[in-house]
Amino acid sequence: MPRVLVVDDDYFIRTLYAEELADEGYETELCGDASLLMDTISRINPDVVVMEIHLDKRDRWNLLRTIRRVFPNVPVVLNTAKLSLPKEADILADAHVIKSFDLSDLKAIIRALAQNVASAQ
Repeated sequence: MPRVLVVDDDYFIRTLYAEELADEGYETELCGDASLLMDTISRINPDVVVMEIHLDKRDRWNLLRTIRRVFPNVPVVLNTAKLSLPKEADILADAHVIKSFDLSDLKAIIRALAQNVASAQ
């Protein structure tokens, strides 16, 4: 069963995503604090990370760069309410989706990324 780490500082978003992804057959772990993110990724070894880009106000791009450097094989999906993201988002993330209560786009991206991870192993 693929494991998805949902990273968002909004408890209700984390809970909604966990329920929706569990219904799709994913094992879902949650993280709401940027300071715990690297330890959480290390501990649970997720197949995909779904991350709110505004989680870490200090330097969110540094956080994403660190994930990429330390865990280069873990796909990261940026999940944000912004319609457009800087070029850096396309360089550092595997995908990005607009936050919505309709999670069909997010689920499709997770499914594709999880299949890529499984076939690479």
